[in-house]
Amino acid sequence: LNSGNGNITLGTVGENEPLLSLTVNSQGQTSLGGNITTNSSGGVNLENASTVQLTDNITINTTSGNGTINLNGGTVDGNFNLELLAVNAEINLGTIGNITPLNNLIVNTTGITTLNGNLTTNNTIDFTQATGGTQLNSNIVITSTNGNILFNNSPITGTGNSLTLNTPGEISLNNVGQEGNELGKLTISNASIVNLFGNIFTNSGLDFSGASTVNIAANSVTLQTRSGNGNINFSNVPIEATTTGNQLILNAGSGDITLGTVGTNIPLNSLSINTSGQTNLGGNIRIYGTNGITFENATNIILTNDVNIDTRLGNGIINFANGTVDGNFNLQLTAGSGNIILSTLGENQALNSLQVETTGITTLDGNLTTNNNINFTQATGGTQLNADVVMNSNNGDIDFNNSPISGTGNNLTLNAPNGNISLDTIGSTGNELGEITTNSNGITRFNRTVNATSLTTNSGGTTELNANITTTGENGQIKVLA
Repeated sequence: LNSGNGNITLGTVGENEPLLSLTVNSQGQTSLGGNITTNSSGGVNLENASTVQLTDNITINTTSGNGTINLNGGTVDGNFNLELLAVNAEINLGTIGNITPLNNLIVNTTGITTLNGNLTTNNTIDFTQATGGTQLNSNIVITSTNGNILFNNSPITGTGNSLTLNTPGEISLNNVGQEGNELGKLTISNASIVNLFGNIFTNSGLDFSGASTVNIAANSVTLQTRSGNGNINFSNVPIEATTTGNQLILNAGSGDITLGTVGTNIPLNSLSINTSGQTNLGGNIRIYGTNGITFENATNIILTNDVNIDTRLGNGIINFANGTVDGNFNLQLTAGSGNIILSTLGENQALNSLQVETTGITTLDGNLTTNNNINFTQATGGTQLNADVVMNSNNGDIDFNNSPISGTGNNLTLNAPNGNISLDTIGSTGNELGEITTNSNGITRFNRTVNATSLTTNSGGTTELNANITTTGENGQIKVLA
C-alpha cells in the first residue's frame, strides 16, 4: 500500500486467508482497526509508515511464515492493546506511545527484538516471551504509567546504550548487557519491586534508587560496572532474596557502591563487594550462607547509619580484610560461629561504637578507633592479632572479657582515657604477645593470665591484677604505674 502523504485505514487483514506479506508506505496516518495475519517471511512491514494509530486492540501475527514485523519507521500511538507474534523472526520497534500511550504491549518471538525508540503504555509491557533477546539500538526509556515492565526471559543487549525504566508497578529483568558488551547505564527511576533474574553489565553505572525494593531472584546475580568505573546505587532501597540460596556480587572498579538494608526479610546466601571506590553502608545486612559477606576487595567503607551485619544463620564469615571502615555510627558484627576479619576501623573518622559477637576467630589486621565502646565480650572464639594493633576508645570502654587475645610477637596498645579496660587471657606460654601498653583513667582489669614480652600501664586510673603476669623479653618489664 503506497499513499504518499495520504492516510491509510485498515480493518482486519488475513483473518480467514492470511496474506503472504503486508507493506505500508505512507507519510500520512495509518490507522489500524483490526488484526493482521501473514504467512511468509516477508511478514508485516510498516517501516515507511511514519504515523501509526491504533483504533482497536490489535494482534499482528506472522507465526505461520516466521515473518518479520517492522514498526521501526515512525510512531505507534493509541490507548489499545498491541500484541506482536513472530515465532522466531525479528521484531523491530520504533517509538511506541509517545503521543498517546498504548494500553498494553506484548511481544512474542524467539528472534531478536530491536528497540529504536522509547516505549510508553498505560499498563503492562510484556517481553517475557521475547526470548530471543532485546537489542537497544539507541538510548531507550520504557514507561508504564500503571502496569508492570517484564523482561524476565528476554536478555537485553546494546553496547554503550543506556536504559531507563519507569513504572509504579513491578520490573523484572533477565541478563542486561554482557561483559565486554556493556550497556551505558541502567536507571530505575520508579518501581515498586525490581526482580533480578540475571546479571547486569554497564559501564556508566547502575541506579536503583527509584525502586522501593530489589529482589535477587536467581541463584547468583552479578552487578558489574567496572569497565567504566560506574557507581552502583541502592541508596535507601532494601535488597531481598527470593530464596535463601541466592547470592549477590557487586563489581564497580573504582566506582562507588551505596547500600541500604540487605536481607531483612529473606537473607542472601552471600554478598561480595568489590571496589576501590567508596562503599557506603546505610543499613543492616543479613546473610544466610557460610560464605557470608566479604568486603575484602572494598578498600574504603563509610558507615552512613548504624549498621548490624549478621551472618549467624549460616555461621558465615564477615571479611573486612583489606579496607578501612569509617563513620561516626555504631557497627555490630554477629557471625554465630563464623570467623570475623577486621582491618583498620575509624582511622579517618572514628566509629561511634564497635561490638563483635562470634564463637569463631576474630582476626585484627589494623587499628580500631571509636568514640565510645569497643566490646568483644561476645567474641568468645578469641581475638588474633595479625599485626601490631592500637585500639582507641575516646570516651568509652574497651572490653575483651571472655575473648582471649593471641598473636605471637605482635604489640598491643589500648587507649581508653575516659573509660575502663577489661582483658581476658593474653598470649600463652611459648606464644607470647609483644609489648602490651594500656592507658586509662578508669579501671584496667587483667582478669586472666598475661604472657608478653613486656607490660606497661599508665599512671592514671586504677590497675587490677587478677591473675599471673609473665613477661619474657630480654629486658622484659612489668610497669604498673597505677
